[in-house]
Amino acid sequence: MRRLALLLLFLCTMALTIVPPVRADQGWVIERFHAEIQVEPDTSLRITESLDVDFNSLEKHGIFREIPVVYDYNQTHNRIYKLTVERVTNAGGSAWPYTVERNGANEQIRIGDPDRTVSGKQTYRITYRVRGALNAFDDHDELFWNVNGRDWDVPFREVSASVLLAGGGLASATCFQGTLGSLQPCDLAAGTERIEYRATAPLAAGEELTLVAAVRKGVLPAPELFLEQRPRTFPEYFEVSPGTIGATLRSCSSAVWRCWRGRGGRPAATGAIRRSFISRQTRRRRRARSSRASRWWWSTSRRRACTPRRWAS
Repeated sequence: MRRLALLLLFLCTMALTIVPPVRADQGWVIERFHAEIQVEPDTSLRITESLDVDFNSLEKHGIFREIPVVYDYNQTHNRIYKLTVERVTNAGGSAWPYTVERNGANEQIRIGDPDRTVSGKQTYRITYRVRGALNAFDDHDELFWNVNGRDWDVPFREVSASVLLAGGGLASATCFQGTLGSLQPCDLAAGTERIEYRATAPLAAGEELTLVAAVRKGVLPAPELFLEQRPRTFPEYFEVSPGTIGATLRSCSSAVWRCWRGRGGRPAATGAIRRSFISRQTRRRRRARSSRASRWWWSTSRRRACTPRRWAS
């Protein structure tokens, strides 16, 4: 019974260690998140995000905004969105300090003063430009965009977005809300120049609002597409294919033929093997000659020393 109890305790401990961690509520909330997305005539996007947050009594330096810019495209390439931050301010227009750096597949915008903390209600207005985000189809072009992203550890009380196209051309729209892969629809009001999207309920940490907007073909030039070569993984260096098998067999057969093309099946002393063989033979002959010369000199010296000398009178 004791062994069974220990086994059950061990299994329970292992089960707890493999349960994925739950996103932690950090004690503050995003009261409003609105994204205004302007589709430019060159197919780029000019996006202004308005965030109204409440840090409550927490002392915070600021916020991190993670925007995905690298997506899977095919087995050899990734699709890249080119993002440029134009400015970051509060609702009154005063600039917030910020830095931008790549964080894995995301562009990370770090907003706030590292030497000063804030608390309570704060406002952030982030304006940036994105190239390469529109998708081209045979009968239309399409914008597919995750509005607030799912990298937040805090809830949202309100999430909304607007898509604008000057001169018209917006054809249809749809949107979804919730966790990744959710098909729960959101509220929208569609027009040819402007489409409004709104989540029907507050979103928890990790939930997002996703919008889709179709543009009539020919209204915009062909969308840009930026691809980046994927780095090769370790197994790909040893990928088995008819080409690699043929190259390996040719290399092996060539090496075997070179080693056994001598007479009688003996390895031919060519190249480095021949030089090594000759150098060994040369060293042996030199040592033998040196040994014979030493023995001759020693015997001659002994005979001279033992022979009586005659002095001249």
